[in-house]
Amino acid sequence: MTDKHPGTDRSTIVNSAYKDSSTLIARQRLYDYQLPSHDLPAIVIQVASTVSPMSILDVGCGNGTYLHPLRRRFPQANTVGLDISKGILQDIEQPKLVANASALPFSNGSFDVVIAMHMLYHVENIDRAIEEAIRVLAPGGKFIASTNSAKDKSELNDLWRRSAEKYWAFLHLIELLSLPDSPSKWLNKF
Repeated sequence: MTDKHPGTDRSTIVNSAYKDSSTLIARQRLYDYQLPSHDLPAIVIQVASTVSPMSILDVGCGNGTYLHPLRRRFPQANTVGLDISKGILQDIEQPKLVANASALPFSNGSFDVVIAMHMLYHVENIDRAIEEAIRVLAPGGKFIASTNSAKDKSELNDLWRRSAEKYWAFLHLIELLSLPDSPSKWLNKF
């Protein structure tokens, strides 16, 4: 028995949350409603442009949200997509690799740019993952990372609250009416 958070549990990540791109796409769509809106792939490209990269590593590349624009903008660069989940990589073109961010299978100084976008909260040892990213970064290279904050998507908080209230009110109604089926069976009908 472990006390791992589901967000860092490798089995949960590989077999559920990121077994393919479908659930990731659903989560990414939340950013369509974020205010203010940020074009993070464009920001990553802008920062990467400062070093004219010939090699780029996208750690935790997922479905290629950053990988694809980087490959289009820097066609001369060897741009590698890396993720811990083989399933999420199924639609990613080579070069791609299944590997752990805390043990990158590359030599020191292999990449001009290393990115780790919205993935550090999925690793068990964030410090180790950052050390690895810096280790494979070439001298003068750029390491670009982004993660969510406590205030991230705060404009959706009211939506979450109202949704939860409706859900719990529905469950309470079922209990009051003493319906024979479990709430989950009724919820599946909606």
